[in-house]
Amino acid sequence: MWYTDYTSLAGTATQISYSFNRPVNSFSLQIQDLDRGNTFIDAVTFLAYQADGSVLNLSSTDATVVNNTAYTDLSGNTISGIQNNADGSANGTVQVTFNKPIVSFTIVYKNDIGAGQPDPGLQYIGIDYMTWCTQANVATTLSGPARAIAGPRVTYTATTTASGDFAATGVRPVVQLSPGLNSQDLNFPANSSYNNTSGLLTLPLIQTLNPGVANTAIISFNMPSTTVTGRASSTIDTDDADPSDNNGSLAAANVTTTVNRAPTAQAKSATVSANTAAFTALPALTGNDPDGDPLTYTFASIPAAGFGVLYYNNGGGRIAVTANTALTADQVATLEFKRGTTATPTTATLQYFVSDPYGGRSANVNYALTVADQPAVYSSPNVFYRTSTGSGEIFASVTDPDGSITRATILTGNLPTNMLFDDRNAGSGNFYRNGTGNIAVGTYNFTVTTFNGTGGTTASVPVTIKIIASDNAATYSTNNRFNRDGLSNGSTLATVTDPDTDVTSATLVTGPLANAMTLDATTGRIVVTGTSVPFAGTYNYTVTTQDAAGGTSTAIPVTITVFDDTEAIYSVVAAPTGGYANGASLATVSDADGAVNTATALSGTTALPAGVGLDAVTGRFFVADRTKLVKGTYPVQVRTTDVTGGITTQTVNIVIKNNPLPVTLVAFGAQAAGLNARLNWKTAQELNNDRFVVERSFDARNFVAVGQVKGQGSTQSVSTYDYTDVQVASQAPAGLVYYRLRQVDTDGTEALSEVQAVRFGLTASKLMDVYPNPATAIQDAKLDLSGAPAGTYQVTLVDMTGRVLRTFRQNGGTVQELQLTNLPNGTYLVQVQGNGQSFSRRVVKQ
Repeated sequence: MWYTDYTSLAGTATQISYSFNRPVNSFSLQIQDLDRGNTFIDAVTFLAYQADGSVLNLSSTDATVVNNTAYTDLSGNTISGIQNNADGSANGTVQVTFNKPIVSFTIVYKNDIGAGQPDPGLQYIGIDYMTWCTQANVATTLSGPARAIAGPRVTYTATTTASGDFAATGVRPVVQLSPGLNSQDLNFPANSSYNNTSGLLTLPLIQTLNPGVANTAIISFNMPSTTVTGRASSTIDTDDADPSDNNGSLAAANVTTTVNRAPTAQAKSATVSANTAAFTALPALTGNDPDGDPLTYTFASIPAAGFGVLYYNNGGGRIAVTANTALTADQVATLEFKRGTTATPTTATLQYFVSDPYGGRSANVNYALTVADQPAVYSSPNVFYRTSTGSGEIFASVTDPDGSITRATILTGNLPTNMLFDDRNAGSGNFYRNGTGNIAVGTYNFTVTTFNGTGGTTASVPVTIKIIASDNAATYSTNNRFNRDGLSNGSTLATVTDPDTDVTSATLVTGPLANAMTLDATTGRIVVTGTSVPFAGTYNYTVTTQDAAGGTSTAIPVTITVFDDTEAIYSVVAAPTGGYANGASLATVSDADGAVNTATALSGTTALPAGVGLDAVTGRFFVADRTKLVKGTYPVQVRTTDVTGGITTQTVNIVIKNNPLPVTLVAFGAQAAGLNARLNWKTAQELNNDRFVVERSFDARNFVAVGQVKGQGSTQSVSTYDYTDVQVASQAPAGLVYYRLRQVDTDGTEALSEVQAVRFGLTASKLMDVYPNPATAIQDAKLDLSGAPAGTYQVTLVDMTGRVLRTFRQNGGTVQELQLTNLPNGTYLVQVQGNGQSFSRRVVKQ
């Protein structure tokens, strides 16, 4: 018994909600004592929700309602009492049965008499029972590559899995593929059939599929030069607990494979040193992928060992390159060459190619290596204090990767007083100080031509020497503020710069350094070391540095601030009053430390609810495809990083409310009207609704558009629509026609309604059928008169010129072969007469 004490009469209501962990069928309940008095009107509202969030309508075929209309009234989803009924009578009893699967159910009970009436006190209704059916359930998925190279084999995998409480029987999986795949050597399981015109692949019947068991079908074909699509679905003989997971509407049941465009590689060339002890850096391998895929790089051939060896750097160590080993873009950017011991040949042409993750491969291109003289290089920077240099001190020296310098000549530039140049001896090319006299302050620029011992010449080698009067102090960076979350081993906390030249040494003066902080004694950088990070706080130090010119900066102050991260906070956006629109925000994030700049769903995109997207930069959850939204609360674990490096990992509950689609379709029906089909439907509200496209099918699988009705755009009012499909009964091969609505938004987004069936009474054109049609040389066609009244019929088979090929008699209610197997391929006419009937049907032999 459900008691309610109406202490307020302004629509006071109480409610109870039930939910199921999976859809249930044939949910039924009985409620008694719905009646009316002077101060009360019992009103009960029934809200049954399907898996997609839609509410079943008691006033339609969604439900069956049994009630005494003299005592109770049905309006929409609410049943109200009309008059008082005697205690113990059945007059106020209502039985409701829902004809579609539901996942949750709410009963709302209130006094509907309105304000201004006396307090009725205690009222009650009685719930006699609730029943429902557990069921079998089948889910279908389809997997395959997103891209593939035209020509090679492509494999799709269709998987049909049973769940629920009972085994599924008579499971009929199908895959809607692109048409015309017979020319691509289509291969599929035995006992399957593929319609090359429609693209429908019918897989073998699965007699029984037990809960938890999956049936897999492998489909393969040569990739054509156009996009291929696949959509897997299935039907079962028994009731299906959740038809939405095997009707082909889920993302996991659909695959689109586009043609992968092959990448290209660019030819390369380089000159390398003849010095067998020198490593020559090489230009990186490069490639271009028109689809933007990451590339790998493979040498199809490498030089003979006597010519030399290629190396790449892997974490600080050189590794010799071998043929047919795939390298990453980072690795081929570190290529080096070392000359072998063989003096000849002096050139070698290698080959390499690039590959993408989808089987795309470029043609081989050349990488030409030529052994030639390598240029000499002068030291840098060459900075000295005027008073700190001694007699014979070298200001600038030159090195040549091919061998020692034997001679050098200054081309441009004038030597200042007390600076000399060595042009011919073991130290050839060096600039050095003469005696003890000072050199004038200034910057001196020269160009030099050098000659090495192997005959190589380097013309116009630039060299700069800077003489300064006094030391300029080094300084540390000042904005050293860090989020503790953003620190890790190797993170730089502070850097030092010297206006004169590079810092060569650094010593901590005041400290000590905090835990996990280290001072680099060469560069002066303060860095994080080890697996831990510094605790939050402000740290002040002083450091003494020395630069390459010998200048010393003492007690340089440096301040480092480390702060604990303030966690990012997500806010769930309230559900719209109308429907959801693509791009609309579902949840946004804010961070007190700074804007979020990366966001990741920790389980990948599969962690996101259907139809929901995550902006990887801003962290915003949004509606990616409103047609796939399903009512519910979905916990998603997401990790965000802010501009200060702060990391927050949290679970965000994405909430999808009822009626997630912009158009709320509350009723859709189709009935036979003579030879016409009359469709009518109703919407509770619309948002940016451009039109409804009426689609028709004779097999409940392949639908075609037959008409359209303009939508209301945006409205919160109830709208009704109707459409008549004229004379369709004459086209229905089995007296059955199926209809659905394709709702199209102003932005082109589409959504499909449920399918409604219309059955027509038998007409003369339905008394016969010919199948299979077309027939073949090994499979004859049959004339089916099982729908015809009893009696004898004269059957005549003629060709398209009118020539009679065969006549015979056949009784109504029987099936008989037409004997087409030995006839030439073509079109024939089967004429049937008798019992006051005359009708015909075309049949094709191929």
